[in-house]
Amino acid sequence: MFEHMHQCIVQIKESNPLVLNLTNYVTMEWVANGLLSLGASPIMTESTEELDDLIQIAHAVVINIGTLEDTFLARAAHACATANRLNKPLIFDPVGAGASFYRTRTCLNFLEQFNFTVIRGNASEVMVLAGDHAKTKGVDSLSQTCDAIESAQRLSITYQTTVAVSGATDLVIRDQQVKKLDRGSPLMTRVTGTGCLLTA
Repeated sequence: MFEHMHQCIVQIKESNPLVLNLTNYVTMEWVANGLLSLGASPIMTESTEELDDLIQIAHAVVINIGTLEDTFLARAAHACATANRLNKPLIFDPVGAGASFYRTRTCLNFLEQFNFTVIRGNASEVMVLAGDHAKTKGVDSLSQTCDAIESAQRLSITYQTTVAVSGATDLVIRDQQVKKLDRGSPLMTRVTGTGCLLTA
């Protein structure tokens, strides 16, 4: 597993993929610097008018709903539709799903309308999107990743996608397959944006 991860990092450094991020204002710079340090090339935009051009040249598109508002939603929906049409990898971070009805409904609408390559969330977010009860505190999870395994499997099967659940132990789930990575740190909950960077 770790040899494969190393090879992936080498490939990223060699290919320098362009990653288009529609992300939140809180962690935008952190995400850009993290992608650069990994060897990728980040680009962010707030303009719907340039989305088609940018998605055409991007290697992947990341949608992060951290700072959620209606203008962003319209831009994100346009990006998702275009990425699907062009068969670009599309990654979704349902930040704060479960914290409010608006966020949860928005996330479910996106999952029903668009095909995501990967959904990355914390345990509470994943459990809520799978229709299970979960405790959340704003954008922070009050559940452990082990609590979300069955939820993530159902989410993966329902939407035919890979689900990554981040926490002290990270999970990568596709259908019934579960990979565990014990590389997390309790300190990650003390720094904002670690999940956003992982998604990107």
